[in-house]
Parts: sequence; structure tokens; C-alpha cells
Amino acid sequence: MTVINVLLNVLLLILMYSVLGYYVLYPSNRQDTKIVYVSDCVNVENPEIEENKTEDIVNLKKNKKKSILDLSNTGIVNLKKSFASSSDITGIKLSDNNIWKIENGAFDSLPNLKSIDFTGNLIKFDQLNFGNHAGIETLILDRAIRNRDHSNSSYHSNDECSKAQTYREQSLSFNNTIRLTTSLNLPGLKKLYLRQNNIDLIYFGDVKSLGDIMPRISHLHLDDNRLSSLDFIRSLPSSLTHLYLNNNEISDFKSYSWINLKFLTIDGNKIKNLCRSYENCEGMALKNALNLRTLSVSNVGLEEIELDSFINLVNLRYLNMSHNKIIEIVNHTLNYMTNLKTLDLDHNELVTVPDILGLKNLKNLSIAHNKIETIGKSDFLRLANLQRLNLSYNLVHEIDAESFSTSALLTELDLSGNRLEVLPSGWLSSNLNLRRLYLKNNLFQSFASLSLADNENVKYLYISGNPFELINRQSLMFLPVNAIMDIRKIISGLSDMSISGSTSCLSVLSFPLTYLYCVILSCYYFS
Repeated sequence: MTVINVLLNVLLLILMYSVLGYYVLYPSNRQDTKIVYVSDCVNVENPEIEENKTEDIVNLKKNKKKSILDLSNTGIVNLKKSFASSSDITGIKLSDNNIWKIENGAFDSLPNLKSIDFTGNLIKFDQLNFGNHAGIETLILDRAIRNRDHSNSSYHSNDECSKAQTYREQSLSFNNTIRLTTSLNLPGLKKLYLRQNNIDLIYFGDVKSLGDIMPRISHLHLDDNRLSSLDFIRSLPSSLTHLYLNNNEISDFKSYSWINLKFLTIDGNKIKNLCRSYENCEGMALKNALNLRTLSVSNVGLEEIELDSFINLVNLRYLNMSHNKIIEIVNHTLNYMTNLKTLDLDHNELVTVPDILGLKNLKNLSIAHNKIETIGKSDFLRLANLQRLNLSYNLVHEIDAESFSTSALLTELDLSGNRLEVLPSGWLSSNLNLRRLYLKNNLFQSFASLSLADNENVKYLYISGNPFELINRQSLMFLPVNAIMDIRKIISGLSDMSISGSTSCLSVLSFPLTYLYCVILSCYYFS
């Protein structure tokens, strides 16, 4: 009976998908939606798409607000004039095809088109022409630009599909230069994606600025290219708020008329210096980015930061300068950013905690994986809003008893991976709201050396990876009674157990210390 039931269920599923598939491929209420011409290639996985045949729309996903025509990975090579016709379609996916020819007027019969996805195609940038299509708001051209002339490739077949595939392979590593002209007139465009295209240069043809052809653009994605010059963005349209330039070859960066820019990420480039002004600056200057909210300059080889580099960034909320070569940040350099909430300085070469006393709104601070040796009394003074602090994997061996006394809102503190052997009495004052404390992989040998007996707020305590020598009833008195801790590695690393049979009794993962106390008592009295 079991086999029969399985077969019946399989047949039922097949019947369901057959019925659903029929209504997706041939919807009776979409008679006005036609594909006149799709491709010179036939994709055997999509038999509904055939050369020069008029078909009902394939894979049209519709809701109350928009309909998406999905022709991804269907073997398309050419887009003919008005290849699709519908007033319902607002988005079209053409990703992962071999499109290398687009006729003028290809999208003329899609009057309500809002978004086009060309990801993974073979398009010459100067072939892109959308006429006066004012409605397009999102254009995705990731891994889609190949400007090398088709005629320069050698082909072993006259078949259009084979030729396109050969061209893909031969043009893979070539640089692509983008020339912006009036032919690419997109007055309604808001988001442009040009990632992973080997773009080495973008320049203006018969236009003077990006705003001449894209006056409403707000998001420009240029990640993972080969850009070294940014002359084309000297005069950005006032509409631009988000600029993505990760993983290029940029070494010189100046912000000009960027008063409305809110988000800038330039990770993975080659910027050694941050400067206040453009004069004599071999690096990056952000003089006019007055409304910038997010700035990321991670993994750029940053070494020096001039004193007034951030003087205009009074509205910045998030700053990431991790994975660089920063040894020192001069006092008061960061204090202009009075609205900063998150600062990431991980993986640098800092030997002291930088001056952050002016960052009164700071909530999240991470200085992990540096070379800091001591935490002083005034390092975090007046940071009343600080909630998360990560000082893990430094060389810290000494902490002042009052280092965190003014951080009343601190809920998470990570001191893992340092060289701490003992913490001073009262180092966590009773007014702290600390909930999670990480002290893993230090040099503590006893619970008493943690100096946590009087703290009642810590709820989660992480102390594995320390060379503790002893666990007994008395040692538990030095820990917060209501905390939960993970003792997996503590038990396995003990060098001296005072309780017979306690290893098996304590083979638990994490639990309140009150329970641990009871477990040790039971092991002590009944072993």
C-alpha cells in the first residue's frame, strides 16, 4: 500500500503542475501580450519560444502592481524591433543569454516598462538605445558589456549561437570603455548597475554630464571593474544619493558637487591617504560631501588620515575603515563626526585606542585585530550611548578599573583573544547594563581573576579557551550567579579537577551558573 500511495501522490503532483503550467503559459486574460520575435536560437528547455513565431507570453508573473516577463537563460542572441508587445509588462528579465545585437525600437511596444535586466549578456554599450522611453527606472547591465568588435573574433561556425558563445569566450578579459552620449537618453532612470564589466574608463561624448541623459538617477553601481579615473563623476546630478565603487583601481578620489550624496562605498581600491582639501592630496578628499550618511573605505591600503579629513562629515552615521594599515589617528581627527553611530576600525595596526571622545552619539565601536596593549581610564570617557564594543584579538594585558564606568548603556563587550591574566576589582560597575561578555582565549587561570562576583547584570558569559586550573564549589562564588556560560572547552581544558567524576557530570553545553553549582554539589556528594 505504501508504494501505491507514493505513486498516487506523484501522479497527483504531475497533474497539478500540468494544470498550473497551462494557465501560466496560456492565460486567457492576457490576449494582448505577444512575443513577435525572440531569438535565432531554439532552447530545448523552453520549447514555447521558437524562431519567428508569435507566442503567448512565457513565464509572465503578475500581481496587482506589475508583471514581469522572464526570458532568462533561453538562448536569445538578437532582439528585433518590438520583439515583445504588451501594456501589462513592467519588467523584463533577459539575463544569462547571449544577446549581442539589439535593434532600434526593441522596447517600443512595451509602454509601461520600468525595469530591464541584461545581466550576463554580450552587449556593445553604444548599441543600447531606448528611444524616448521615459518610464525605465532600473537598468541592470552586470556582466553584460562587451565592446570588442565582433568582426575581430575568429569563428569556427556560421551558426549565430555558436558565434556568440565563441565571442563570449574570446572577449572575456578585454577592457571596456564606456562613452556616454545622447543616444542613451533615460530621463526616468533611477538605478543603473554596471558591475563586473572590466570597465577601465567612462567619458562623455556629446553630453557634458551624467545628468544630461539621466537627470533622475539616484543609485549608480560600478563595483568590480577596472576604473582608475573618476573624471566622469566630477559633476554628479543632484539626484544621485548612492555611489558604489568597490574593487576598482582608484587611487585618487575627489568629491566635488556631491552635496546630496548619502551613501559612498569605495572598498578594495588603492587609497593611501585621506585629506581635507584637494590641493596636494594624493588620495581621497571629501570636502563637499556634507550630507553623507554612510562611508566605507575598507581594504584600500589606507595609511594616513589628515587632522581635518572629516571636518565636513557632520551628518555621517556609519564609517568603515577596516582592513587597512592605519597605525595612528591624530587626536580630534574623528571628533567632527558628532552624529556617527557606528565606527569599524578592525584589522589595522593601531597601538592605542584612538581619540573618540567627541563621538557622543556612537553606539557601535569595533577595534578588533589591532595591536592595542592597554585600555586606559579615559579611552571611552563620555561615550554615554555606546552599546557594543569589540576589542577582541589585540594585545591587551591591562585594563583600568574605570575604563567602562561612564558607558552605562553598554550591553555587549568583547575582549576575546587578548593577553589578559587578571581584571581589576570593580572594573564592571553596577550601573552598567552589560548583558554579553566575551573573555574567550585569554590567559585567565581562575574564575576569581575575572573579578565578576559582584556583577548581577551579565546574562551570557563566554570564557572558553582559557587555561583554568580548577573548578570547585568555592570557585563558582566568583562568577555572576544568574549568568549562562558555555563550558565545553573549559571542562576539556582543565589541568586539575578537584571533583571525582566531574568530567562526566559536567558534559553539558550551556546553562545558568546556579544549575552548574547544583551539578557540582551533586557530583561532590554522590561521586
